[in-house]
Amino acid sequence: MLNHRNIVKFYGVCHSLLTGTLAPALVMEFACGGPLNKVLAERPPIGPCTLLNWSVQIASGMHYLHEK
Repeated sequence: MLNHRNIVKFYGVCHSLLTGTLAPALVMEFACGGPLNKVLAERPPIGPCTLLNWSVQIASGMHYLHEK
């Protein structure tokens, strides 16, 4: 299993009937902040320091994935 602080853990796939039809669903670690696109849509424009910090965290996670 992958283990990095900037990567949400993936546990597996199950089938869900939430929509009335059987559909695959990903089982992942809970991310308390929610999806990044939702966070970005609900907040004021991001300042350069925050953007740099987030970019470094994303790059760190991507580097880890490429090493695996």
